Amino acid sequence: MRVPARAKGRILIVSAEGGERFRLERVLARAGHEVACAESGEVALQRVARERFDLLIAVEQLVGLDGWELVRTLSALPVRPAAIVVSNSPAREARRAASEHGAHAYLARPLRILELLAACDSGIREAQQRSGRGTRQ
Repeated sequence: MRVPARAKGRILIVSAEGGERFRLERVLARAGHEVACAESGEVALQRVARERFDLLIAVEQLVGLDGWELVRTLSALPVRPAAIVVSNSPAREARRAASEHGAHAYLARPLRILELLAACDSGIREAQQRSGRGTRQ
C-alpha cells in the first residue's frame, strides 16, 4: 500500500495506559509529528485549552471522561483539533458513535500503522483547513 506525503502536525495522544502512549508517540514522532500525551480526558481538555493541537487521538475507554465524551466536548469548541477514537467496539457501533460525537474517524484495535498514519494525515489536513492554516509539509 502506497502512502501519500503526510501533513505534519501537533498531535495529542490520550490513553491511561503508559505503554500504549509510548508506542503511539514513537510511531507518530518518527513520522515527523510533534507529539504530546495525556493520561485522561480531563488532562486532555486542560491541554487543549492551553495549547494548539491539530489532532487528538483518544482511546475509547478512559477513566472519568471517556474517549467519546471527550470528543463530544471538544466538538463544541470554536477552535479544536480533529479527533480520532481508538475503539474496541464492533465497527458498526464505532462508526455510529464517531458520527454522533463529531469524531473525524475511529480506528479499530489492533491498530495498523498505515491506517493510523493515513487517518492522522486526513485529520490534520481537516483541522488545518478548518483553522485557515493550510498544511505544513
